[in-house]
Amino acid sequence: MENPYQSQPSTNPQQPLQTPPKTDGFAITSMVLGIIAVITCYFGIILGTVAVIFGHLSIGKMKREPSLGGKGMAIAGLATGYVAIAISVVSGIMLFFAASEAKKSGQDLFGEMGQEFQKEFKKEMEKERQKQESSRELIPDQQ
Repeated sequence: MENPYQSQPSTNPQQPLQTPPKTDGFAITSMVLGIIAVITCYFGIILGTVAVIFGHLSIGKMKREPSLGGKGMAIAGLATGYVAIAISVVSGIMLFFAASEAKKSGQDLFGEMGQEFQKEFKKEMEKERQKQESSRELIPDQQ
């Protein structure tokens, strides 16, 4: 009688364990910076530009070394970087036109608070200028 607990020989040889390709660090950096650039519109043009640069560097690196992975992340970084740059440019243009329209209509963009800040700023600058002039008078010229 045959032992039922004995394993039967396999007709299919076992495949060797394959490790996934190493992900390029530039691709990860590009994707993360691109996402942050879209979320934070204020720094979108700066972070978006850096994300685009890293994305292009990563794709170039992957073409030279086919064993590297992360092409999808690099493409995502490129896409989000370009979108962030576009959002920043469009919002900057909109802000410029809003400010010029406010000036045309005689309104200050920041209202009374902005006018008060301007007055205080001018006073402080005048005090600083006077302080510098008085310190120059105390120190004789050395020639």
